[in-house]
Amino acid sequence: IEDGNGSHSLEYDMVGQGRAVLFHDGQELDGSWSRPALNARTDFLDASGQSIPLARGAVWIALVAEGTPLRVAPVIPGVS
Repeated sequence: IEDGNGSHSLEYDMVGQGRAVLFHDGQELDGSWSRPALNARTDFLDASGQSIPLARGAVWIALVAEGTPLRVAPVIPGVS
């Protein structure tokens, strides 16, 4: 999709549900996402189906194709 300034970005119709890997308060959580309609809020749920409250402020979401390998490495302060 192209905006009024000519910048290109991807457009997703994120309605439904699917698998999610969340990083919250220093923890990696396997869970799911759910969004019943385009005008509805996306809910993130833990493995037991409980809502995961997100902290105030910026939230980063990365969309990847199903089956994409995910490699998670810890961040060690002072090591690049």
